Amino acid sequence: MSNNMLLKRMISAAAALCCLTSSFGYTVSAVEAYQPTAVFAVTDGRFDVDPTPVNPDASPEARELLKFIADNYGSKIITGQCADNGQMSSEFKVIKDELNEQPAILGMDLYRYLPVRQSHGDSCQTVEYAEKFYKRGGIVTLYWHWNAPEKYYKSGTDKDGNPRWWGGFYTDNLDMNKFDLAKIMSGEDKEGYDLLMADIDAIAVQLQRLRDAGVPVLFRPLHEASGNYGLYGGTGKAWFWWGTSGPETYKQLYKLLYDRLTNEYGLNNLIWVWNAQRADWYPGDEYVDIVGEDVYPGKHKTDPQTARFNTALSYTSSHKVIAMTENGCLFDPDEALSSGSAWSYFCTWQGSFTQSAGKISEEYSEKSVWEKVYHSDNTIKLGDMPRHTHAYNQDYAVTVKPTYTEDGYTENYCLTCGRKSKTDIVPKKTLPSTKITGFTPAASSVTLTWDKVSAASGYKLLKYNSTTKKYVQVKKVTGASKVSADVTGLSSGKTYKFKVQPYVTQNGKTANASESAAFTAVTKPAKTSITKTSSTKNSVTLKWKKVTASGYKVQQYNAKTKKWKSVKTLSSSKTSFKITKLKKNTSYKFRIVAYKKLGSKSYNGAASAAKTVKTKKK
Repeated sequence: MSNNMLLKRMISAAAALCCLTSSFGYTVSAVEAYQPTAVFAVTDGRFDVDPTPVNPDASPEARELLKFIADNYGSKIITGQCADNGQMSSEFKVIKDELNEQPAILGMDLYRYLPVRQSHGDSCQTVEYAEKFYKRGGIVTLYWHWNAPEKYYKSGTDKDGNPRWWGGFYTDNLDMNKFDLAKIMSGEDKEGYDLLMADIDAIAVQLQRLRDAGVPVLFRPLHEASGNYGLYGGTGKAWFWWGTSGPETYKQLYKLLYDRLTNEYGLNNLIWVWNAQRADWYPGDEYVDIVGEDVYPGKHKTDPQTARFNTALSYTSSHKVIAMTENGCLFDPDEALSSGSAWSYFCTWQGSFTQSAGKISEEYSEKSVWEKVYHSDNTIKLGDMPRHTHAYNQDYAVTVKPTYTEDGYTENYCLTCGRKSKTDIVPKKTLPSTKITGFTPAASSVTLTWDKVSAASGYKLLKYNSTTKKYVQVKKVTGASKVSADVTGLSSGKTYKFKVQPYVTQNGKTANASESAAFTAVTKPAKTSITKTSSTKNSVTLKWKKVTASGYKVQQYNAKTKKWKSVKTLSSSKTSFKITKLKKNTSYKFRIVAYKKLGSKSYNGAASAAKTVKTKKK
C-alpha cells in the first residue's frame, strides 16, 4: 500500500470514529467533530489513548473531561493560563482585552490552604475561582507548591529577604540536617509524617468542596520532583523537597497521596496529572491519567519542543495523554500538529511570562505569537468549549451609530470569555457629493468654486490626465467651509477638465463621496509682445509673438475717452494685422491681447506692452 493511500485510509477511519465520540458532555456529529487541520506522518498510535480514568470510581464529570481531552488529542491544542487570581486576574484580562479570547484552562495553586501558611495569615479563593470558571465552561487544573512543615526551616530569611515560610516548598529553605523525606515516609520521623498527613487532610477538604460542586480537576501534585536533572544545565538537584530523597521515596509519597485522596476522601473528581519529568520517577500507569512536562526553553522559542515531547512519550510504554503543564514561551500550534508533537494542552506561567504593566508581555513570546496561538483554528479557547455558553449581558451591549467611514452595529460582549459579537448592522452613511459652480482663470492657474457639503472634512480636487484618461488628485482642501481653491502649475491658454470630491475623516479612516460632474475650465493665454511695426500715410502694420490662444484682439488707444478699443479680432493663426484709414503724419498707440474662448465666453490674457507708431506724411 502506498503512503498516500495509507494516509487517506487513516483520515477516513478518523472521520468514521468521530461519529462515535463525545465532547465533554455533548455528543457531536462527524461534521462537527472531524475538522482535520494537519496530516501527520506518525503511525505509532501516540494519539490513540484510552479515555478511561485510572480511578475506577471517577465521577461522570471527570470521565467527560478526560474523554474531551482524549478526543481532541492530536488534532487540537487546548489553551491554558496559570493565574492564581482566577479569571479576574491581570493575566486573563490582558488576553481578553488584546486578543478578544480567553484560555480554556485555568491553572491555580492550592498552597495557600496549607496550615503553615494559614497560620501566617495567608489566604486565597482558589476553590471559588475554580467553581466559577468551570461553570462558565472552562477546565480547571490545580497544582500544589507544598510547604514543608515549619519545624524544618532554616533560621533567618532567604536570599531575597523573604521569610522562610513564604518559599517553604523550596529545598534551599530547609535545614537538610533535620529534614529527611525517606525517614518521614518510613515512619522513623513520625512527627514529620503526621505533619505531612495533616497537610494532605487540609488540601482534601478544599478538593471535597469542588467534588461536591461537581467540578472535575486536572490535579497535578508533587510536580517537577526530579529537579533540574539533565535540564537547563543542571546537576540533578531537586529544587522542591519532595524530590530530595530520590525517585523511590518520591513514588512512595505519590502513591500514598493518591490512595489517601482517592480511597479515604473519595475525591473521584480528580484526574491525575503526573509531572516528575524523569522515567525512573514514574509511579506506574495505574496512578497516572496524563503525563505532564514543564517546559521553559528560554525566550522567544516558538518551536514545539519535539525532543521534550518524545521524552515524555518514553516514560511509559502505554499511550498516555502528553501535556505541556507549564510553559514559558508559547509554541507554534501548526508546527506542533504537523510535527507530531501535539501537546494536549499548555498552561503558560503567570506574571511577566504573560503580562507586564497591563499589556501582553513580549519578554518571552512576541505579541504576534500570542495572536497566532489564540486566533488559530488549531487551538481550543474558552469560547470553543462545548459547555461554554456566551453570556451576552444586554446591560453591557454597546450600540455604535453608523458613520461615513464605518457601519453601525450593536456589539455584544461575552463577560465570560471576552469574545465580541456584532449584530444589527446598519450600513455606513453616504457623504453627499458637490457641484462645481464656477472658475476664475489666470495664466497658469484656475480658481475653482463649488457647493458646500456640511458633513465633509474637506475636498479633493481632481484633474483629467489625457494620457492615462483618468482623473488624478492635484490638491486637497481641509475644512467643509473652504469651497474654493487654486489649481496651479497649469499651462497658459489651455482647456482643462476638473472634478471635486468631498471626503470625511472619522476615527482615523477616510471615506470619499462620489466625484462631482466634470467641469471644463480654461487658463488665460500668456502675455504676447509686438515684435515689429511699419506704417504708410494712412496705415499701420503690426506683428506679434505667437502664444497658445484661441485668437488675438488688436486694440487701439482712444485719447479722448482714454480707453482701449478692439479694432479687430483675429484667429490664432494670425500674428500680423494692417490697420487702415488712419490720418497721415499722426501718432497712434496699439497693443495685442490674446484670448481663450470657452463656449460663448472669451477670457483675455494680459495685454502686450503698448507700441506707438506714427503714420507717414506722404
